[in-house]
Amino acid sequence: MSLYQSFSAVVKKHPELIAIYDEKAQSENSYKQLQNDVDGFSAQLFDLGIQEHDKVLLLVPMSYTLYVSLISLFKIGATAVFVDPSQSASFVNHACQIAEPKALICSPKALLLKFKFRSLFKIPLTITSTKVPFYTCINTKNPARYETQEIDNSIAALMSFTSGSTGVPKAIVRTHDFLLTQYDVLKPHIELKEKEVDLTGLPIFLLANLLCGMSSVIADITLQHPKKIDPDKLMESINHYKTIRIGASPALFERLIQGNQKLTLNPKSFYMGGAPVMPSLLERLHEKFPDTALHVLYGSTEAEPISHYDYEMLTSTIKKKMLSGEGLFVGKVVDKIALDFLEDGEIIVSGSHVVQSYYKHIGDKENKLDIGGTIWHKTGDIAKMDEDDNLWLLGRKSAVIYKNGLTLHPFSIEVAMREKTDKMAALIEKDNQVILYTESSALELQFEGVDKIIHLNKIPLDRRHNAKVDYTELKKRY
Repeated sequence: MSLYQSFSAVVKKHPELIAIYDEKAQSENSYKQLQNDVDGFSAQLFDLGIQEHDKVLLLVPMSYTLYVSLISLFKIGATAVFVDPSQSASFVNHACQIAEPKALICSPKALLLKFKFRSLFKIPLTITSTKVPFYTCINTKNPARYETQEIDNSIAALMSFTSGSTGVPKAIVRTHDFLLTQYDVLKPHIELKEKEVDLTGLPIFLLANLLCGMSSVIADITLQHPKKIDPDKLMESINHYKTIRIGASPALFERLIQGNQKLTLNPKSFYMGGAPVMPSLLERLHEKFPDTALHVLYGSTEAEPISHYDYEMLTSTIKKKMLSGEGLFVGKVVDKIALDFLEDGEIIVSGSHVVQSYYKHIGDKENKLDIGGTIWHKTGDIAKMDEDDNLWLLGRKSAVIYKNGLTLHPFSIEVAMREKTDKMAALIEKDNQVILYTESSALELQFEGVDKIIHLNKIPLDRRHNAKVDYTELKKRY
């Protein structure tokens, strides 16, 4: 089945079940209502000339409207294109040049991005999520209906972009087949169960929820700025919707811990991914929510998931290793992926849920290996396997520092520093010195190969998850 057909099968099974609670829009829509809105909007898209294989850029925040748009595109066989607007103008313009979208679906606020990204002006058709003068608006009440066609599952469903170490956009295309395979691999590791209520901050998790028959809560929070999240308001949302699961990046859970509200229903499980998860965060979560199962997923944009672990696997020995700078523990490799290492320790992976090639093969030479007819993806992460077959991340290959006969993995030292101080840290080489920046005042700590420790009030982080060090910005500022 295609993605739309898989979704339709869930609708037939649970027509009256709430599919999405959108707190900001103050709406709750059943699976049947979601399908009705998809049927109306897909017909409008078709009337506007959007057809199979066409690419449509989505600049819509995580919302009910986003999933109406996404599933409508799936239904007609068009490709949903995602570009992170927090990237540089050159990156976004280059990505649009590669994708050549035929239409743009955006929020009224996103229209302002046309002045930042000139490539958006070149897109022939703009559709807004709410009414804006002189623009076509989404119409889910279209009286006509687009008759579902048989979709070839090899058709591209999603296109997104990653820059890697070069900064040049590489387009990652996921077909209907690929996403359904990824769903099958992901499902047991995030324990998807029908009718459960899940609050999620990760868009791909919510799509998986819709394919399973769960109810998803989109809280009225700013995911791009986690530190602005009101933890008590977040906990009120959890209580209001009787949420028993949460899937999000670690930054959201950092805020959740700060809440003073009491939860009326004990959460069954938390799932973390999208950024490094520190053991100290898990310790604090376990202390506040002792009866909640804690799960961590590791993966890359091209291969998700790669490994996973549960809180119970964090033994005292493993914690001591992380404190001594041996890397970040990321658990067991998932069953349906093959993992190996290059000579320098870089992880390579292959499998049915690993992206085989970039769009138009831009980036394949640098990131793909053909070994005996099997395509392996080079993750760019350096890692090692311990005697118990646990995977340990040491850091990015591009960040390794070689000095005075030592090989330093900045990420491993940063993990140790963060665990010792519970503050963000970042290690770089500058002016022939290895400098460890920290938000902690504990500057007397020693690490082999580190020349200097400097206190900063704030270390710049990535805009997407607000959890990874932005090394480019760090070097630019300091």
